[in-house]
Amino acid sequence: MHRLFTSALTRTALKAALMALTVAAAQPALAAEDKGMAAVYCASDELPFIGELLPSMRWVTEDPKAKAELALTPLQQTKLRESEENFDAGLKSWLNNQPPSPGKATMAEIKGVGKMVEEARKRTGDVLKPHQLSRLRELMLQRVGLLSIPKKDLQQVLRLERSQERSIDEIRSSVFAGMDKKAKVVATDGRCKLVRAPATPEMSRLLAESEKSVYRLLSKEQKEMVEKLKGKR
Repeated sequence: MHRLFTSALTRTALKAALMALTVAAAQPALAAEDKGMAAVYCASDELPFIGELLPSMRWVTEDPKAKAELALTPLQQTKLRESEENFDAGLKSWLNNQPPSPGKATMAEIKGVGKMVEEARKRTGDVLKPHQLSRLRELMLQRVGLLSIPKKDLQQVLRLERSQERSIDEIRSSVFAGMDKKAKVVATDGRCKLVRAPATPEMSRLLAESEKSVYRLLSKEQKEMVEKLKGKR
């Protein structure tokens, strides 16, 4: 497994996962009204909810540790906040224009939401310099944990067994279920939602408990891989 970790293929997979990583956690240091994290998810036939966690750009631009380590310029801070606002507005408009469809989200709808999430991640990468983006990925992983890595990339990085994948999917869906009850809905068509969760201890516990559940599923070698990805503390 260690040799696998250092192989070119695995390094490529790690790079892909880290490039897609754009998730930030709740920060007690921020003002109470700040939104610590977000999620985009759809009601699905496969799971109760399927989707991805997303970053709070206010976390990136206002958290003291993140600001100090990333050394963001004023222009970068402005662009990151604008990117988040544009994503919220764009997804809301897209959802408002979806044709009525009772019950669960269609696969086309889920893929459409997923495409918008990927574009939002890319915009974050376009704003930051390579060394800033690399450190931001590490900080995000330290704060949020493994669910900050998109599903497809997590499988590549850790070479998960199918049973592990299924269990992690269920844990991810349970996080969305918790946010569905507590987070503020920014945009929805009744089947897919964008929510932004307050930076509260309750949301922090939700993430912490999910991270413990995921870790229990991993082998020793997989856990060692995760620690390498987290970088310096």
